Amino acid sequence: MLIQFIIIIPIYNSQNTLKNTLDSLKNQTYKNYKAILIDDGSTDNSYDIAQEYTQYNRIILHKHKNSGVSIARNKALKIAQEEYEKTKAKDIYVCFLDSDDLLENFALEHYKNIIEENKNIQCILSNSVYYANYDYTNKELQENYFFNKEIINTNLISPQQIAFHLRNEWHSPCMYCYDADFLFSTKYKLHRNKHTT
Repeated sequence: MLIQFIIIIPIYNSQNTLKNTLDSLKNQTYKNYKAILIDDGSTDNSYDIAQEYTQYNRIILHKHKNSGVSIARNKALKIAQEEYEKTKAKDIYVCFLDSDDLLENFALEHYKNIIEENKNIQCILSNSVYYANYDYTNKELQENYFFNKEIINTNLISPQQIAFHLRNEWHSPCMYCYDADFLFSTKYKLHRNKHTT
């Protein structure tokens, strides 16, 4: 199976960090991904910086009136869902990245390996690929969880419930990678000043 990732990146006045963030995405060892960038009405040079990266056919940029990071993510999710529903392709996973994050260059490959080795995964939870919490010598990732809804709890059947069930330090959307069918079937949305509904 050929696994594809959709990476959602909201942008707002991030000119000092955005280039490094997008370079970390561009430098991924696993290249089968599409990034949806939503500029949330930036008033600095963020949009221009992001536009430079649209020369790579994996990166798509949209500009919207400022409405907050959660609304921007939801707009990107809607675009991703529309693309997904056109094809209904299997083995598509959705990740979130903020415009001041640095993604380890092996992050998507790490996700791909977990998915290939474990059937029916609906969610991967990791802080390692974003915060470099691993053994640099052996590239051994330390804190990673992956599961499907059948093996955790029959009541935990949506991304929202999974997030609520976990400890507070796992609250960020950027720590999750979701199976697209699972994510979109739950009508997942992010609310202002909240990470999940």
